[in-house]
Amino acid sequence: MSNFKSSKNKDFIRSNWGKPLLDFIYTNINCKLVYMGLPSPNAEDIKEWIDYLSKVIAFQCRDYPKPSDPATQSKEAVHKLEKMLLDFQRMKKIESFAVYDGYIEEVILNRRDLSLIEFNQDETVMVYNLDFCNEIDSPLDYMDKNGEPKKAYKFQVIKEILQLQKSIEDSSQKFIMFLTIRAKFEDEDISEFIKNTNNETIKQLIKNYSNISGIDKKARILRIYIIETLRNFFQHYEYIPRFLPTIQYKGTGNANILHFTVIGTRTEPTAGGTVYWHQDLKTLCGQKFITVKNEAFIRITKNELDETECTLNPIRSFRDKKEFKDYWQKAE
Repeated sequence: MSNFKSSKNKDFIRSNWGKPLLDFIYTNINCKLVYMGLPSPNAEDIKEWIDYLSKVIAFQCRDYPKPSDPATQSKEAVHKLEKMLLDFQRMKKIESFAVYDGYIEEVILNRRDLSLIEFNQDETVMVYNLDFCNEIDSPLDYMDKNGEPKKAYKFQVIKEILQLQKSIEDSSQKFIMFLTIRAKFEDEDISEFIKNTNNETIKQLIKNYSNISGIDKKARILRIYIIETLRNFFQHYEYIPRFLPTIQYKGTGNANILHFTVIGTRTEPTAGGTVYWHQDLKTLCGQKFITVKNEAFIRITKNELDETECTLNPIRSFRDKKEFKDYWQKAE
C-alpha cells in the first residue's frame, strides 16, 4: 500500500494556491478541465479541485517508494483510488476517469501499466499535478516492455508529457503544471550544470549564493536548474512558459519541498523557429521564495541576499501578463 501522507502545509497550498488558479482558469475558459497527476489513494487534490475537473487521468503505484513488483505487491492502493473516482463519476462530479497501475515514469515510458492496460492520451490535459515527493534527479528502477531493467528520470517523463500534449491537434492548447519535489539533489548532471554553464546569468546567480549554505543554497541552485530545464522543454515543444513564484515549505517528516507552477500556452514559432519567453531567469531566480507560516503565505527574507519581492497572490502573477492578455483572455 502506498505510504504517502499529505501535510498541513501541502493542504494549505492546494487550497489557497492551486484552487484559486483553477477557479480563475475555469472561469476564463468557461469549461471544466482534464486532470493528469499523481493523486495518491486518498486523492486529496482531486477532492479539493473536483468542481473544476471533467476527467481524471491518474497514476497510482502499489507500494511507494519501492520499485514495482506485480508478482508480490497488492493492488490495494490502485483499487482504493479507482473506487473513489468511480463514486465521483456516479455522483456526476466527473465525466470519466482512468487509473493506471504503476509509477508515472514506467507507465508513460512503456505506454502501458503493470496490468498491461495501454496508456494513451487523446485530448488536451489542462491540469498536470506532478507531485513527485522525492528528488528531481532520483531515478526510478523499472522493467521495460521487454523485461529489461531500466532507469527513468522525472525530466524524461515531463519531456514525454509535453511531446504527447503537442501531438494532439489543438492549436489553442493552454494548461497549468504543478511540480512538487524535494529540495535536494545528488545527481552529477546538476553538479555539471553548475560547473560547466556558459550562461552568464546563471554564473552570477550562483556567485551570489557564495555566502549562504545548506538548504538555502541548495534550494536556490535547484530552482535555477529546474526553471532553465523546463523553459527549454516548453519552448522546444512550442509552449510559452509562465513561471509563477516558487514556494519552499516543510512537508511530511520535515522534508524541505519546492513547489513550482508553470502555465503553458501553445503558440506558433517565428519564421526562425523561436518561441518567445516573456520572463527572464535573473528576475525569476532573484525573487524571494514564498513559504507557509501560520496558515498564510509569507516571503522568505535572507539578509545575506538582495532578493526582490514577489506577489503572494497566484492569480496576480498571471492575470496581468502578456500570455493571458494575448491568448487566454480571448476565450472570454
